[in-house]
Amino acid sequence: LDKHGGKVVVVGMPKTIDNDVFPIVQTFGADTAAEQGSIFFKNVVSESSANPRMLIIHEVMGRDSGYLTAATARKYRASIKATKFIGPGFTSTQKSRDIHAVWIPELGLDIAAEGERLKKIMDEVGCVNVFLSEGAGVGEIVAELEA
Repeated sequence: LDKHGGKVVVVGMPKTIDNDVFPIVQTFGADTAAEQGSIFFKNVVSESSANPRMLIIHEVMGRDSGYLTAATARKYRASIKATKFIGPGFTSTQKSRDIHAVWIPELGLDIAAEGERLKKIMDEVGCVNVFLSEGAGVGEIVAELEA
């Protein structure tokens, strides 16, 4: 290139749906992935009335970062807030469609305490919906296995 007077300019742009590249505020693909995950869960949660006492776990990518899980949950909750539910007597309510837990790697996870809390929700609502980041609770599980 020097011989012909050419010049090359390189611009690096990180692309990861985990949105875990510091100090980048928003990586390409993260918002679209959250939106699509929200739509996917909106379809899956429709099954919550198919069975009594349904547990739905929506696992989202994020071994070390819970950004995508949290962003997907936020978008999903915004969509159900805009949904009009028919009312009492029907199996589909805002409580049954809501998210009852969001577990991400950045926060500790007390599985026994969460089990007790979610059992109460199951008894009250008839279903439990959990958004789980793939890396959530790993540290606690490893520590328990090594103890």
